[in-house]
Amino acid sequence: MKKLRNLEKSNEAVAGVIVAILLLGLILSMIGIIQGLYVPQWSEKKESEHMGEVAKQFTQLKFSIDTLSAQGQPYISISNPITLGSEEMPFLASSRAYGNINIKSDSFKVTFNNSNCEEEIHLGSIEYSSSNSYYLDKSYIFESGALILSQARGNIMIINPQFIVVNDNEIIFNLVKIIESGETSVSGYGTCPIQTEFVQSTPLLLNDDVNQLNYVEKINITTEHKKAWKKMLEDTLPDDSEDLLNYTITEYDDGVELKFIQDTSPEVADIYPRISSNIVEIKVKISQTLK
Repeated sequence: MKKLRNLEKSNEAVAGVIVAILLLGLILSMIGIIQGLYVPQWSEKKESEHMGEVAKQFTQLKFSIDTLSAQGQPYISISNPITLGSEEMPFLASSRAYGNINIKSDSFKVTFNNSNCEEEIHLGSIEYSSSNSYYLDKSYIFESGALILSQARGNIMIINPQFIVVNDNEIIFNLVKIIESGETSVSGYGTCPIQTEFVQSTPLLLNDDVNQLNYVEKINITTEHKKAWKKMLEDTLPDDSEDLLNYTITEYDDGVELKFIQDTSPEVADIYPRISSNIVEIKVKISQTLK
């Protein structure tokens, strides 16, 4: 009888071990299914939402710069937070998304030409680029008042700069020049405050005589995002052949050229359009990343 009882206890112990192994296997299988099937979907959604958040933050950054430019008050600054990346999923194996912010002083410039002079203005840009693990990588770029979205399939302009055609013979094209202050790049996954401050505003003069009206024969925009700028020019400039403003838009390797065609008809007083432009200098400082 004692041997029989020992045998029953031994069988119960073995059965308990088997049940424990089966439960462990079931749990590991569930974790594997969640890890392989659902974690990538959840992480992609998380990174997609983060890209939407960065888009809103860069829109607010542009609004802050526009506000400082309009007010024209020195020693007034506005700080805007940019979330660099997203955190990994809790309790599960997932990759953290990172981001980079760069101030590029030579990535963007505008050159004005007429028979009197050539004025080349280096304006710079502020660029955020993502390093996602699951979602499509995107970049948001501020170039002289324009907000551009760039990704593998190309680039588009989300918000146009202040480029306005008045009465078919005058162009208003205000420019924003980025002045570096301190660090020019930062990377990570925390929140990075970007501080912007108005410095000064200077009118563009293409003639030696300040009493003469500016006129422009050609505008060259040097940029890495030429398709976005070309599309903006095509959508903004009049395309009616009866308009007094005649022009061509040409895309080159390093940018876009807007060339105006001389109008020599007797009823036209100005053979080229007049240009009105203010160069607004904005100091940009990248603050320490907040975890």
